[in-house]
Amino acid sequence: MSRAGICDQHFVIQTMSRNKLNRLTVLVIERSDRGSAWRVTAEMLWDPPVSKDSVEWFWAISWNKGYYDYVPCLLSYDSDTKCANLSFNEEQLDFKVGDSLFCFRAYWQGYHFRMVDDPGWPWRQITWRSSAAKESFFTDAEGNRWRVLQDSTGQKSRLYPMREQDSAEVLMIDWDHEHCELCNTHIENGFTAFQDEDSHFLCVACYEKYVLPHDLTFLTE
Repeated sequence: MSRAGICDQHFVIQTMSRNKLNRLTVLVIERSDRGSAWRVTAEMLWDPPVSKDSVEWFWAISWNKGYYDYVPCLLSYDSDTKCANLSFNEEQLDFKVGDSLFCFRAYWQGYHFRMVDDPGWPWRQITWRSSAAKESFFTDAEGNRWRVLQDSTGQKSRLYPMREQDSAEVLMIDWDHEHCELCNTHIENGFTAFQDEDSHFLCVACYEKYVLPHDLTFLTE
């Protein structure tokens, strides 16, 4: 059923903007005595409520002068006061006391947030085509053999374990699909898709569902 059809039946499509994400409000910033690390105290509003045991690493996004990604470590958390102590291992921090950082679990990457949230993200519609792949082999320190497949640009690779009976003969293999960054579905030869300048790909369904309305719901799924 199309979105128009859903709206005609008076269903409400729930979307999530950045302001509905979990967030930190920065209270104190101190230089740590450990190299380039910073110790930050923040009010941590996380739904459902967070505990020290349930999350340690996650992404925090700041955009005072553009988007900045951080992966802080949660050192301690008081569920009564919602006060968290965190460690940021960065040379410089883009935020200051009073700023809010928007957060999500580390299953996702910072660029997943940006590619959906940023209305200026350089998406273009393409018809995806397969291409010849580059193939190589190596044996790891434990004696396991691996086949490495690279795309024609050399920027992407896939690793496949080799069985004892597999030959190390170079095969004529195509790079025959990509994966949607959000739902992981295959984008195969002749499929319509969306591509950005860093060769990230989205299927049409995810582009329409998330990018067009800037819906960040996938970060919670």
